Amino acid sequence: EMEANTFSMLKLDRFLADANWTMTEEAIKIDYPYKFDIEEVSQIVRTLKCPDCNAEISYETTPQQISDILEEARLRL
Repeated sequence: EMEANTFSMLKLDRFLADANWTMTEEAIKIDYPYKFDIEEVSQIVRTLKCPDCNAEISYETTPQQISDILEEARLRL
């Protein structure tokens, strides 16, 4: 919303009147770089090492666990 307000103010500037605004709108689009998809995060397989027998155990998180973890991280920030 803030980007849209700033962009609309720039459109009113008389020195920028001849700018190509459609190209400018496409050029300034920035996606959120830290957004994770649930599928992308769920593909991460963690391995745990048993302290007693030193066996490697693979641990996969469920989508519900991932969303809980992300929500807790968001609240802590």
